[in-house]
Amino acid sequence: MFILLFGGDGQDEEESKPDPYPKSPFPPSKGSKKASPSNAPASKREPLPFTPELSKTPASKCKPRKTTKIRDGVDDVDIVSQFDGSIDKFGVAFWEEIKLLVPDYSRSRLIRVVYEDQHLLTPLRCRLLWEVLRKAPGRGANSKIEIISMEASDAPSDDRMSFHLIWPDPQMRIKVIRGLFVGANIEFRKKEECAHYRQLYLEFEGERWLQIRLDAGLGAWGCRWIPFNADLPVDHQVAMIKKVKTKVIIRDKKHPTPLSLQWGHFNSNYRSSRDDRKSQAEGFQIESGGELLIFTPSGRLDSTNSRDLGELLKSEIEDRKCSVLLDCRDLHYISSAELRTILLIAKSARDCNANLALCSISDNIKEVFEISGFDRIIPIHKSREDAIQSLQG
Repeated sequence: MFILLFGGDGQDEEESKPDPYPKSPFPPSKGSKKASPSNAPASKREPLPFTPELSKTPASKCKPRKTTKIRDGVDDVDIVSQFDGSIDKFGVAFWEEIKLLVPDYSRSRLIRVVYEDQHLLTPLRCRLLWEVLRKAPGRGANSKIEIISMEASDAPSDDRMSFHLIWPDPQMRIKVIRGLFVGANIEFRKKEECAHYRQLYLEFEGERWLQIRLDAGLGAWGCRWIPFNADLPVDHQVAMIKKVKTKVIIRDKKHPTPLSLQWGHFNSNYRSSRDDRKSQAEGFQIESGGELLIFTPSGRLDSTNSRDLGELLKSEIEDRKCSVLLDCRDLHYISSAELRTILLIAKSARDCNANLALCSISDNIKEVFEISGFDRIIPIHKSREDAIQSLQG
């Protein structure tokens, strides 16, 4: 993932035109003053890749370059310059674009929102997420916020700390993120346990859900060099992130970043508004078909219910000593990190000389299995009938 630095490099140009990017009011980190281009004379600044111009059309009026309606409840849209502009308007522009595609969701009360992004590593990306969440439609005091990210990055940090660069201290980053998103349930995982994609998942009143998948995540947007002091206490860094004023621009206008939306309703066996998430596994259907255990999960399979689900099925398998079929017709989302639950279920079945198979999975869940290689380990069938025939054959 690349972050481009934006700004002018000509002295004459700067003398004739005001700098559109306000200088940061915050002191730079230790040792960064000498290296930061914003602290050097214009004639001595390092040359930058290019100097893009912000779109003169307001983000709310921009139309996507390409919108592809795949099927009912699924849309893909190319993001070109719809979100370009002042950083404090990023959240407004983001949701205005979403409302063009799914307008009725803006009138519903938001119950729960989950953001998954292993690359939430820089102050800039944290600020963009903060803007998106605080402008989320229907959000109220009782809306639950969950954030899942990587606990540490193996990418090298830069000695010249800036607003768009990775925190040099992973533990400081974790503390600042917790301080920025007060009241949110934040989980930091190992890299291999994080989902590969970046996405925003929302549950609304009326048992409706909306999934927004960002191809490049919030790293698709860059800003000019702004000194950021990562040596300050946590509360000072949180204040810096909230107060920085700059303009953000998509880093690659020639290749738009795809944004995929999927939405729908939960079935009657899933209640997104339950406060006790531990009891969620009770809403899943378990059927007994002779020497076959048929399990029909619904809604989501993620960190809030996967452990209970695994324990429940493991107990059933050990008691009945039979094969298991996971009918995924009502399952609309599974985190790639929670595939280990499926693997543990398969292992429990093998230990009992039984088998595990899946059927009726949606395209987005099939993609998760294909990326992880699980489709080569666990048989996947198109219909329940085919799966039953295979397991009992």
